[in-house]
Amino acid sequence: MTYVCYILLAVIALFVAVAAVCYMAVTLAGRRHTTSRISALPNEACLVVLGAPPLRSDGRPGRYYERRLRAAEAIYKQGKAAKLMLSGAKHPEYSEPQSMLHDLTQRGLPASAFLLDETGYRTWLSVRAAKQQFDGQPIVFVSQRFHNERAIFLARALGMNAMGYNAEHVGGTKALQVWIREVGSRMRAFYDVWKAGKQTT
Repeated sequence: MTYVCYILLAVIALFVAVAAVCYMAVTLAGRRHTTSRISALPNEACLVVLGAPPLRSDGRPGRYYERRLRAAEAIYKQGKAAKLMLSGAKHPEYSEPQSMLHDLTQRGLPASAFLLDETGYRTWLSVRAAKQQFDGQPIVFVSQRFHNERAIFLARALGMNAMGYNAEHVGGTKALQVWIREVGSRMRAFYDVWKAGKQTT
């Protein structure tokens, strides 16, 4: 094996080790602040529903999107949410927050209950928007558990009182693709926290 191959293997091993450390650190920081029980949520919480594409490529409803809306609806109808922020990306073809607003009002939730944040192209931006809007108040992120763990890691790094409500898990090959992407997202989360710390010192 050539010297170049050894260097390449060392770089790959280092990358895998860093990715594993980042992934586990986010899990440990966030998981204990998530729940799948509405009764465990604080009263008068500020709900932040994290966006996802409303439709799949074949035109069927997005599974992550649909399950997050179902969770937000249940929390609101049980009287746990004082305010709701719908945070996601605005694309040329559609807006995730506007889609969520439309679908939740179709389920009977009042439009007056919602705040829209169309700057949420990344979870970091959604978390910062939530801090600006609800700083000092109890915040509950609504998404799947893996996503909540990362949102809570970011939020608590910013000093926010945050927890997550876990929407129903999505399985299948799509879940594997999302998990692979999540590895990179968690490494990016560490960079976001480090960069924010540098800017405040």
